[in-house]
Amino acid sequence: MLARNIETEIEALVDASLAEVKGRWQDTFGAEPPKGLSRKLMVRALAHELQVRTFGKLKPKARKQLRREVDPVTHPINEPTAPTLEPGTRLLREWRGICHRVDVAE
Repeated sequence: MLARNIETEIEALVDASLAEVKGRWQDTFGAEPPKGLSRKLMVRALAHELQVRTFGKLKPKARKQLRREVDPVTHPINEPTAPTLEPGTRLLREWRGICHRVDVAE
């Protein structure tokens, strides 16, 4: 019965206007949605939050297992995913009109 109510609420979100979705966001999170957030992503986030509030979050062990099932290569368990940069690599980033440069050394 509870799952059916959630399905109905999610279907209503999918069919809702942008103004209705924004109102639901305000009611759920107590703030305006972030600027630039698409309607589709707002609906997904609201559906997720509705499920979390109803059923609770997944336990960490279950999340790890799901990541492993989705793609064991890109989501290895118990291995940090730090990028490796070769010496001589140059990283550039412009932020607030200033170009920042990092050169990777040995």
